[in-house]
Formats: sequence, structure tokens, C-alpha cells
Amino acid sequence: MTTVPGHLDDDGDAEFGGPPTDPFDPSLAIAARGLLAEFNRAGVLASADVHVATRMAGLVREPRDGVRLALALAVRALRTGS
Repeated sequence: MTTVPGHLDDDGDAEFGGPPTDPFDPSLAIAARGLLAEFNRAGVLASADVHVATRMAGLVREPRDGVRLALALAVRALRTGS
């Protein structure tokens, strides 16, 4: 079983299990590109983080990869309760 980044284990603690090993793992954002794809494949960002950041950046027409990554990391922080 692969661990989905940012999910809670049985004790309620955040669990970051590294990169998914299954190409059909739902935590992988297949359409992600650039830094978002790298951080998603590394297990740092969940697919939800990538999708929200991509949509937000698209709404404001933000092309820079670094800004998209910052958005995704902010989404991750909110999702994990940081």
C-alpha cells in the first residue's frame, strides 16, 4: 500500500510516505508540469494541492512555475493544518 502525502494515520498524525510507486495512484497529478509535477512525484504535494494551485494560477493568468509551486505549498499547509 502506498502512502498518500498529507493523509492522517490512525493516531491522527500527518503521514508523508515519499513518492508513490503505482502509476495509477490517485495521489499523482498526471497532467502536472514543471515544478508541480516534480514535487508531486516526490510525494511532497498531493494531487489536490497541484490541481488547486493550477486552477488558481490559471484564473489570474500566472505563468511562473515558482508562483504555482508557492500556491501549491500554501494549499498543502492549509490542508494539513499547518
